[in-house]
Amino acid sequence: MIATVTLNPALDLFLGTEQLAFDAVLRASHERRAAGGKGINVTRVLGQLGCASRAYVLGGGGIAQELKNLAEADGIDVELIDSGHGVRINVHIEEQNGRHLKVNMAGEAVGAAAVGAVIAALEKQEDVSTLVLAGSLPPGVGLHAYSRLITWAKERGVDAALDTSGPALAAGAAVKPAILKVNRREFADLVDCGADEEALAAAMCGVREDGIGIVCVTHSENGALLADATGVWSARAPERSSRRAVGAGDSFLAGLLDARRSGKTGAALLAWAIATGTAWALAEGRGIKRATVEDLAGRCAVSQLS
Repeated sequence: MIATVTLNPALDLFLGTEQLAFDAVLRASHERRAAGGKGINVTRVLGQLGCASRAYVLGGGGIAQELKNLAEADGIDVELIDSGHGVRINVHIEEQNGRHLKVNMAGEAVGAAAVGAVIAALEKQEDVSTLVLAGSLPPGVGLHAYSRLITWAKERGVDAALDTSGPALAAGAAVKPAILKVNRREFADLVDCGADEEALAAAMCGVREDGIGIVCVTHSENGALLADATGVWSARAPERSSRRAVGAGDSFLAGLLDARRSGKTGAALLAWAIATGTAWALAEGRGIKRATVEDLAGRCAVSQLS
């Protein structure tokens, strides 16, 4: 079973408007609420791919319960870990032509003891094979929250996958998770390298040699790079969506984990991850089907970098 941890979840509020404008009153044509947070998104897509996953979510209060209810209504297996702090609300304002604004709250402060509560919850689940640590950290939890969880996983023979940014990324990468998934900006923050593919490939190999088994660097519509034991691979999406789908990067990670579970490596691993993210983007967040991912993966051109 793949467990995901979301330490800083959000209730996502989507508001549609005819046109974005500043210094004006905007009227929403429609609204939608959804359970948000990178770990939750990964569990959602894993479930749609037929892969068992549970989302461990930190938060308390009425908004946390609403988030849990929304997630379960969406078919997501959620365990809510009540830390006594409220859950933030992130606002997405979407224009009819596809432009959007997104405002993320920082979240309420929590204590470092919250990580211990997450570990206690995870220890009750005996069949965890992979632990996904994704998203921002809430204020007060400490920059080494993910480091503690990666160390806990490694001590129990559980593979950890890390997808975060900033100081939390540097701290987590330092304890060598099995999988590292970042975008190019985040990777540039982690290592000092050029922006061309050859420089990125060399830097990714360096990170692997330092002890991280799989390194993925995504670059939105420009595709992604993957380095594993078979080499360094580059791929672009076989199709592009006309709209930006929130959660496509998380879907990429879900696809990577699903493909890895079935034994895929190298080119096949990257193609399946790219195809899963693409399927989510094309569906504009309405859910994906495994048959669609299979079709897209078969049309995904992957090349090996020297």
